[in-house]
Amino acid sequence: MDLENKGGDAQRQPSHGGGKSSSTLKRDDTVEEESPEEVRRRNVKEAEMLASNLGESGGLTQHEIIADAAQLKCLAQLHESTEWLAHRLTAFTADLLLQHRGPQDGAYPAVGAGVPRISVTNVDGIPELPEQLIKSLHQLTAAFDELANTCLLVLHLEVRVQCFYYLLPMGGGSGVGGGGGGGGTGALTSQEPDPMVLELSRVLCAIDEAMASSLQARKSKYVFEGLGHLIAKILTSSTQFVARIDEECIRRMCRNIFILQQTLTNITLARETALDHAKHYFQLFYLTPDEILNGVMEKGAEFSELEYMNAFQLIQRSRQSADPTSIQRHMQRLSDILGEVGVTV
Repeated sequence: MDLENKGGDAQRQPSHGGGKSSSTLKRDDTVEEESPEEVRRRNVKEAEMLASNLGESGGLTQHEIIADAAQLKCLAQLHESTEWLAHRLTAFTADLLLQHRGPQDGAYPAVGAGVPRISVTNVDGIPELPEQLIKSLHQLTAAFDELANTCLLVLHLEVRVQCFYYLLPMGGGSGVGGGGGGGGTGALTSQEPDPMVLELSRVLCAIDEAMASSLQARKSKYVFEGLGHLIAKILTSSTQFVARIDEECIRRMCRNIFILQQTLTNITLARETALDHAKHYFQLFYLTPDEILNGVMEKGAEFSELEYMNAFQLIQRSRQSADPTSIQRHMQRLSDILGEVGVTV
């Protein structure tokens, strides 16, 4: 399993030491072999897994993130240094074995393989190489290689944890869905971008600058790849914590999405279409539940059933004059429609 897939499986730990790591993590496995659709599915799956693990955790506190970009830069430099050292140890061990065994004996053993004992001096009279020394070199190589991959994995996860910290309604203060303290009990009223969104944009730019000067380009790409899918997932899921929403709030959320989309586009040099999806979701709140259902019948489902259900519930909370029993009717009709047309997302 390569590092990209491990990023989706790792559990978040406050100390950053609990993320899963393995000597099988190999960043050298190229992602270019994947099709765009495969990359999209992988990113969506990772976003869903992280949202499941962190989105329902009750929010993150500041001590659970690495707020200083300089520390992340040190981590990136540690990755490059330990990876370089692992490669140099591999080459050194191979040269050492060739000097003592000769090229006719073939390649040196793989890490963890049994190493035959060299019992006599070679033709040049060089003393035998202790078996334990070779084993120790292999163990050191494996340890440095695993440390390098773990550092890169932590960077990948840390950027995502920062998104949860700034965007979750309960985390980092008001959050985009909260409109004030208390875990999202108020409504958004300002037409200005959310301060936490502006701060996240600044943080992402600072991390990008730190990675650009410390990591190879393909590794920096891995750190930020799929972030648009995660941010879209956090924003759309945040509607379940919003007390009510009106047109002013919708415009504000669309402005938040635009700012984050511009930030990510400047970092990844590619349009983050996943955030277009999030924008379309918030534009649903301009409509009535019946208009939403008619759109699903005509064009098919653009969102999951749960996302539609969260939208109906928020619309119900926002329109106090609405019939309290209508929500159940809309839910049942949604289920019937999705059962007929199929969910395409």
